[in-house]
Amino acid sequence: SHFSSFDPDFRITINEGKSFLPNHEKIQKIRSLPDVAFFTEVIEENALLRNNDRQVIGTVKGVGPDFEKMTGIDTMMTDGQFKLKDDIYDFAVMGQNLAYFLSIGLQDPNPVNIYVPQKGRSSSLTPEGNFNRMQILPSGFFSIQQELDSRYLIVPLDFARVLYDMPEKVNAIEIQLKKGVQHNKIQKNIQTILGDEFTVKNRYQQHDEK
Repeated sequence: SHFSSFDPDFRITINEGKSFLPNHEKIQKIRSLPDVAFFTEVIEENALLRNNDRQVIGTVKGVGPDFEKMTGIDTMMTDGQFKLKDDIYDFAVMGQNLAYFLSIGLQDPNPVNIYVPQKGRSSSLTPEGNFNRMQILPSGFFSIQQELDSRYLIVPLDFARVLYDMPEKVNAIEIQLKKGVQHNKIQKNIQTILGDEFTVKNRYQQHDEK
């Protein structure tokens, strides 16, 4: 039940490589299915997160505007609020344990410094070298389950696009279905539409890889 507040009904990933274009004809066909209530593009990658002398490898998850509607994560907030954007700034929502480890609070908060290797350069996660570095202020902390609370930093999709130098591609599509529909039947239908190029995992199958 804890995971269900974070995981989508279905997660679509590509079988060859790590990213794909979300405007793929088959993906757009899935988006328009009558049983799909919410649909979000996702960029999810590891990064080095730092605050002053504290640092940890975490997972930055860039999501579209439907993410809050489809997860119920707003009911799991322990401090602050679930807010990823206002008229001017981008914000992050982070796991409570991750915030504690980095010694970040919401009263006069420090920004989270995020480092990722530039594409084609060194892949070692250290603060020095050829890295993309961005900062983002937290707007709230969530508590769902220890693994998630210690790992995830949720940011707007367009912020993640700049951070990871992925202006068009995504790592996954996450889908929430309308209430009362037959999940097994719809999963098979989506997989048939997508063919062998993509994999569709339901909420339980997603934990095979975690």
